[in-house]
Amino acid sequence: MGKKLINRQNADNYICREDQKIYLDQSMVLSPSGKDYLQEKGIKVVYGCKPQTQAKCALEESASGRPDLRTTIQNILKKDYGIEDASQVSEITSQVLRKLKV
Repeated sequence: MGKKLINRQNADNYICREDQKIYLDQSMVLSPSGKDYLQEKGIKVVYGCKPQTQAKCALEESASGRPDLRTTIQNILKKDYGIEDASQVSEITSQVLRKLKV
């Protein structure tokens, strides 16, 4: 399997919201535009895996290697709709998943 390119367009999918860091393992490559974007956002880049579980991070992937649906919905709500309230994001995400019967 090839390496994942982390760039300006997809960096938000890999940021650990718990500590505002991005953890890059050996299967990931950070592009210059991705690095610039993370610096603009004040996100610290850490090379290696997070010391504890990755469960609370945005990098929750399915077997296909893409972020899971729950994470994708949450990212859309935050990035595209500006909804930052955690309880509101959680409620909307749950409603969407119920409608999709996932």
